[in-house]
Amino acid sequence: MASPSTNIGDMANPERMGGIAQLAEELGYDSLWVADHVVMADPSPRMSPTLPILDPLLSLVWLAAHTRTVQLATGIVILPQRQPVVLAKQLSTLDVLFRRGG
Repeated sequence: MASPSTNIGDMANPERMGGIAQLAEELGYDSLWVADHVVMADPSPRMSPTLPILDPLLSLVWLAAHTRTVQLATGIVILPQRQPVVLAKQLSTLDVLFRRGG
C-alpha cells in the first residue's frame, strides 16, 4: 500500500523520495509532507509495526536536495520526543540551507 507521507512505508526509500520530489516539482505540486512518528500507538492491518518510518527532519533535508520550488512541511512534530532548543536549531538550519520563498 502506498503511503500518503513521503517518509513512511513504500516511500521510506531514498531513490523513491528523491524521484517523487522531482516529479512533484515537474507536475507543479505546491508541497510535500512528512510525518513524525517513532512508532504507531495502535497498529492496524494497514500500518504494520514493522513499517519503515524515517525521521522527518532528515527526510525534509533529502527532499529539499531534490527539488527547488516545492514547499516542504511536517504534518506533525511530536514535541515531547524532541528537545525544543535542538529542534529549533535543526529547523532554522534547514530553512537557511533551503530557502523556500518565505
